Amino acid sequence: MRIVMVNGKQLSGKLADYDTFTVLVDISGVEVMVYKSAIAVLGPATDSS
Repeated sequence: MRIVMVNGKQLSGKLADYDTFTVLVDISGVEVMVYKSAIAVLGPATDSS
């Protein structure tokens, strides 16, 4: 999945878990918690090949 944050930064990884306020994204084995209020766009990862 690809996440574009409200500040313009982008994250790509696998959705590991979610709750009411956050999503947990696995990025190359590192889990990153992102607040839903900080997400501008959420969609499928783009394949660069």
